[in-house]
Amino acid sequence: MASVDPTLSVYNERSRELADYFSGIGSRIKDINMAFELCGKDDDEAVVLELGCGDGRDAEVIAPRSKSYVGIDYSEGMLQIAKEKLPDVQFELCTMEDYEYPTEEFDIVFAFAAFLHLEKDKLQTVLDMIARTLRPGGILFLSTKFSDKYNREARLDKFGERVFYFYNPDLVREMTAGQFEVVETNRDSKGNTRHWFQMALRKN
Repeated sequence: MASVDPTLSVYNERSRELADYFSGIGSRIKDINMAFELCGKDDDEAVVLELGCGDGRDAEVIAPRSKSYVGIDYSEGMLQIAKEKLPDVQFELCTMEDYEYPTEEFDIVFAFAAFLHLEKDKLQTVLDMIARTLRPGGILFLSTKFSDKYNREARLDKFGERVFYFYNPDLVREMTAGQFEVVETNRDSKGNTRHWFQMALRKN
């Protein structure tokens, strides 16, 4: 019998409440603008993949600017909300590990708060697949939770129990060495939680 993923259960069972909460934080417009600028493509030229697109709050900004956009997420509940918001946008229900990444297809891959639920071995696999799916010079833009050392933590809040994995820019740099160059990194806060970092990486 397959074990229950408490994180997925929270995103499916509390999707409407989580979507309301995320709407209060808003889209990551500054980060999106940076990724498009670094990509070097005009609006309506970039081919974009968003990993962990959730309820589509960032897709609302990204998709209209893109030549084509694909958003994937493993939560059926969150994707249902995304499809209600953006019925003409392509969304796929799958994990980041199981998505069939085409070779050198995308100009930008966004991973906003996506890697924070992915353990290190799986993240390494996903990063390798992102390197293959990006065109030369393409941009990976990620945001995730910061810790001085990689660690796993189960947290219980008003939505339920979720499992988080914490990373840092040095570790991401090490995991992407030889495939990407880091072009931007910074730390800030998201919502009421501090200790997030963002990175833009360009495929070699």
